[in-house]
Amino acid sequence: MKQRIQGSRAYIKRTVDEILTTDGSARMVALSFALGTFLALLPTFGFAVFIGMLLLIAFPRLHKPGLLMAFVLWNPIMQIPLYSLSILIGSHLFSGMPIMSFDFALLDHVYNITRRVLIGNLIVTTVVSLISYCVVFTAIRKAKGRSVFEN
Repeated sequence: MKQRIQGSRAYIKRTVDEILTTDGSARMVALSFALGTFLALLPTFGFAVFIGMLLLIAFPRLHKPGLLMAFVLWNPIMQIPLYSLSILIGSHLFSGMPIMSFDFALLDHVYNITRRVLIGNLIVTTVVSLISYCVVFTAIRKAKGRSVFEN
């Protein structure tokens, strides 16, 4: 078990080093990571990796390790606080809104909770994706010895 964990750590370290020292464009790598972050954080219930693979096939210029590393980083344990934040934001946004009323009480609860979670998650996911783009872009530029604001 210990060898397996060490092998996984070594693989992740090699992948991160490959991402930071890639010959590819820093913008494309950062865009791929941000896209992977966006997909990983959406509540797609396991279909995010499949969607990511389809995007890699459809857009071959995307940086494959960058996109897939986002799925490794944003594993379900890392998503728990973000989903909690999504619910808080959604509840805050819809706190004064009238509650939709259905004849079936369970539908009332499902509708109101779902819209709070989905809208809150969309806001959190967009912000985290934009931040991840900036962080990865800056890290790659610095690893290559370039200024962040230089062309």
